[in-house]
Order: sequence, then C-alpha cells, then structure tokens
Amino acid sequence: PQLFILHGRLLRCRGTIVDRLNSQKVLERAVQLYPDNPDVVQELGLTYFSQTFYPDAARCFERALEIDPGLCDAKYKLGVTHYERWKLRVNAFMDEAMSARMWLNEAVECDPGNSDAAVRHVCVLYALGRKDEADAAARDCASRFPAVPAFPLMSGTVAYEHGRYVEADSCYRIALSCMDEEELAAYASLGRNLLGYDDMKIYENSADEQKANIDRAFWLVRDFDPTTDVNERFLEHVYRTFRADIYFSHSSVHVSWVKPQTRGWDTERGEISIKFGWPSDIHASHGGDRFESWTYVTFGQIHQFYFSDRFLNGNLQIPPNRSEKLVFARHQTRTTRYR
Repeated sequence: PQLFILHGRLLRCRGTIVDRLNSQKVLERAVQLYPDNPDVVQELGLTYFSQTFYPDAARCFERALEIDPGLCDAKYKLGVTHYERWKLRVNAFMDEAMSARMWLNEAVECDPGNSDAAVRHVCVLYALGRKDEADAAARDCASRFPAVPAFPLMSGTVAYEHGRYVEADSCYRIALSCMDEEELAAYASLGRNLLGYDDMKIYENSADEQKANIDRAFWLVRDFDPTTDVNERFLEHVYRTFRADIYFSHSSVHVSWVKPQTRGWDTERGEISIKFGWPSDIHASHGGDRFESWTYVTFGQIHQFYFSDRFLNGNLQIPPNRSEKLVFARHQTRTTRYR
C-alpha cells in the first residue's frame, strides 16, 4: 500500500493533467487491492481533489472516515472539499457551506493545532451569517495562533460592521503587524485596486520612501473626521479587502490546503468590490450559463458590471466583449468614492 501511495503522490505532485490522471489510475488500482486501507483511500481523494473532482474526493474522505473515524486529516480535507465546492458553485449553494462548517469544526476539535482548519472555519461561519460565532471562534484562535492575521481580521470585520471603529482599528493593526510582505501589500499599500491606471504607473516607478509618503497622503486626505483616532476610510479598505478574500479566493486545480491559489483581491470581482464597495444589487444565474450582474448607484449614476464563469472554475470574470467596464474601473482616479 505504501508503494502505491508514494507512486500516486509522486505522479500527482508533477502537476500536469496527464500525471494527475496517471496518479488517479494508480490509486484506483490500489483501492481495488486494499479497499479497507484508509491511507490509500484518502490518497485517492487527494488526487481527485487536485483535479477538482470534488464529489469523488468527498466520497473517498468519507470512506476513509468510515474505516477509521479518528482520521483528523480526513475530516479537515473533507471540510476543505466542501469549502471549495461552495466557492466553485459561486457561493450560492449554502448547503456546501454548511457541510464545510460541520467538517471543519470536527477537524478543529480533532486537531486543535490545525490553524488552517480554524481559519476556514471562522470564514465559513461568517459567510453563513453566524458572525458573532465567527468572532468568538476568531478570538479564541487568536490567542492560540498569534501569528495568523485572519483571526484579528475577522474580529475587526465584525466590530466594523457593528460600528465599533476603535475596536476594529485595534484588531486590524494587530493583523497587519503579523502579515507577510505579500499579504501586507494587498491590505496596506495603494496597489492596483485603488489607484487609477495612470497614477499606478507613477506609483510603481517611485522610490520606496516616496511610495510611503504617497500612502500616508492618500489616506490622510480621505479621513473625513481627522479629530478621531481612527481613519474610517482606511478601515473600510481593509474590511473590503478581507471580504473579497473570503468570498472570491479559490484554489482551482492546485492542491493548496494552506492558502488558495488565487487570493480574492486578485480576482476581478474582488478588484471591483474593493474599489467600489459591495454592489447595491446582485442579479445572478447559477444554471448552465453562470453569471452575476452587479449594480452600483452613486450620486444618481448607475454603473453595472457583468461577470461570467466562462471557465467553470468559480472565478467569475468580465467577458472580453464587455472589457470596457474593466478599463473604466482601472482608469478611475485616486479619488475613488467610498459609500
């Protein structure tokens, strides 16, 4: 069994479609030979997951747990499988989110040291509208995983939605202090999600010290109440960025249990939501032609963005025949309005 597992893992880790299919072939043969070996069954589930065959992956993880109910890793991976199916199905089918919550909760109870299971658990609680539970779980996890920014981000987000801006500012600052360079750039620097295209070129060609000055000036002039200790508009930017990562990040065909392959702020829906806020209306179809139409009404002007799931991977994008909308968004000036 171990030889089959290693062979299948080696093929899968090569990353090509052909190698993943060969990994599937090897491990399916292994399951025929060793149907009651939970490690073999679980490994086949990993290969199915890497191909986004989520129902087959879930079936394997469930079978592994039937054989050995104490497999913490199988519970975690089953939770992640439902989590990714929820993302793949455009966040619309909450039964997947509820299944993800159940299995991720079991994974956390089974292995309290699994910080990634805990992160996904609080995120899916938030997405299900159980925000106070998400906040309580995040505060508990923050004491056990002080280097993980997602937990203070969640507490800050719940506080922000309740209008507790001083508390939100404190939580967000803790989160920013423990981010790596790439994540910090998404949350704290101006980036392409705030500046217009022309301003972005100037910003990118500036020295680091000048960039820091531009960052400070950008948020200073947008603080509508400088007499308070917090900059509410900066809080809103962090809030939008975190929500974009919760709803729009996805793993696609890449097996990434710790971090998604594409972060929410790097998707087109994430980009639009960070720059313009959450739309006033979303019209969605999740049938054969999956799409979302976002409507914004600002000072009497109506703007609409149309996103289509052309590649059926849950990452909706503005189609090429409507690319002028993306050009419009990316050429907006640095005076982007916040609602």
